[in-house]
Formats: sequence, C-alpha cells, structure tokens
Amino acid sequence: MKRNTNARIFAVSFYTTLCVLVLAIGILEVDYYSRQTGFGDDQTLIHALTGWDLHL
Repeated sequence: MKRNTNARIFAVSFYTTLCVLVLAIGILEVDYYSRQTGFGDDQTLIHALTGWDLHL
C-alpha cells in the first residue's frame, strides 16, 4: 500500500510542476507577441528586468 501512495504523490507533484512550467511559458509567449503587436518592439518584461533576449 505504501508504494502506491508514493507513486501517487510523485505523479501529482510531477503534473503540478508541468502545469506551472507550461503556464509560465505561456505567459512569456503572450507577453512577447502582445508587445510585438502593440508597440512593434521586442522589449518584453524579461528583457526589461534581466536584459536577456527571449526568443520563442
């Protein structure tokens, strides 16, 4: 019974982490495309904070 509980905990934490990563990537992608459409430049929030260029 203990093995099944450990596998369930792993599956739920893996799925939750995957969902959070997909959400973060989606927010960055929306920021990039909306900034490109609205202002015509590539200066996203990540670029303003860190100076890195994010090419999706």
